[in-house]
Amino acid sequence: MFKYREFIAQIKYKEVISSPVYFIPVLLLSIMIIIEGFHIFNHKQNCKTKAEWMEQSGMTYDRESEVN
Repeated sequence: MFKYREFIAQIKYKEVISSPVYFIPVLLLSIMIIIEGFHIFNHKQNCKTKAEWMEQSGMTYDRESEVN
């Protein structure tokens, strides 16, 4: 029968964490999470609605004209 405690005792965590098979995907995932975090944090400042773009260029936005 498989003994769980003996199996866990054989695992060397430093070897697992320093392994490229573990380290590279975790590193890439961490970088993606950081980039998405910055994007979401700054999204409000940089993204404008169609009305805001038109107002900035001196035009007026009429939402009624887009209704079918």
